[in-house]
Amino acid sequence: MTMEQMQASYAPFIASLRDGKCDAPDEGWSAALIAAHIVANNDAIAEVAERIAAWESPGYDNEAAVDGATLKLLADEVGGLAGLADAVERSATRLAVAQENLTDETSQIEVDVTIHSDGAIVVDRRVPIGELIDGNATFHLESHFESLSALKKTAE
Repeated sequence: MTMEQMQASYAPFIASLRDGKCDAPDEGWSAALIAAHIVANNDAIAEVAERIAAWESPGYDNEAAVDGATLKLLADEVGGLAGLADAVERSATRLAVAQENLTDETSQIEVDVTIHSDGAIVVDRRVPIGELIDGNATFHLESHFESLSALKKTAE
């Protein structure tokens, strides 16, 4: 995925945050927590890619990126949906730059990946870093954009 493709992937999510019209859900994550999760995930995966480019052998575990208290702290720190939109944009750029710094060879390096969702481990296997980045910027982002969009529909 190129820098332009990554930016295009994140643009609707960022625009939706900047619009700011979201209701609080009856259950589940608010728009702020969804956005904070995206930021935390992007930064964690970018760090793994940066460390691989430096010939280190890191792993990826999203446990902190799904912890409600950690996400609330991050959301409060950046200041509302507008601040979160900026943080998502920054983290997506960091992720794209980290991916661009991988070679064809290093993008195939497998990392230990642990992914938590709803209190359970849903992925616990080795994944090529390039695949992890692409999955994060496509189906993972799309899933959370759908959740964000559902909160917008109720706000209209």
